[in-house]
Amino acid sequence: MPGQPVTGRSVLTMFAAVLIAGCSEMNGPSEGQEAQNLASRDEAGATSPERCRGTLGAISVENVNVPRGATCVLAGTRVQGNVFVRTDATLEAQGAQIEGNIQAEDAASIRTSGQTFVGGNIQVKRRAAVHIESTTIDGDLQIEEGGASLVAQENTVRGNLQFKKAGSASISANIIDGDLQLEENRLALVVRNNDVRANLQVFKNEGGVDIVSNRISQNLQCKENRPAPTGGGNIAGDKEDQCAAL
Repeated sequence: MPGQPVTGRSVLTMFAAVLIAGCSEMNGPSEGQEAQNLASRDEAGATSPERCRGTLGAISVENVNVPRGATCVLAGTRVQGNVFVRTDATLEAQGAQIEGNIQAEDAASIRTSGQTFVGGNIQVKRRAAVHIESTTIDGDLQIEEGGASLVAQENTVRGNLQFKKAGSASISANIIDGDLQLEENRLALVVRNNDVRANLQVFKNEGGVDIVSNRISQNLQCKENRPAPTGGGNIAGDKEDQCAAL
């Protein structure tokens, strides 16, 4: 009030109030504010190459990491290094340019299409459903172990295509500069209309193999498959064992 004298107690009270306010500012935001900040940062990083959880467009990045359970779409993206796909994660590459490898272990799904280019290998271990279409791979396409399945059509593979100790596969209308190898798989395999410029090797498969109208520059080799492979109309340098009549 006007004219009221300022006592020592009043001065101490005002000083304490200022001190408390200053400490609050130094301590930073409340728990609720911090949670909002974290959520904002997560959202902002949803499509970052380090933790890809959405769509990356036509930009250039170094490496891409798809974290556990996430879905990442590379739509015209140029990746100067590698793409890593973690457990239960999904990768879709549409017209992407990947200079290194695609590597996946225990992933949910791997899909490439739209003239995607991979300068290294596509390597998938265990479980994933793999669909490779209209893709050029400078290295190998390797699918191994577990319940992995493969659809590969209208691709150019400049190394080998290897499908081993896995599930079902449909492999059609591909150009494969190296070997096409199908070994120790449990479910049905279909191999049609491929241009294999080395060997087609079919060993120890248990779900049945249908081999039709493939052009094989070297040998068509089939051993220890139960049941024996079926099909016909294949052209090869030599047809051996279970595939001698195909």
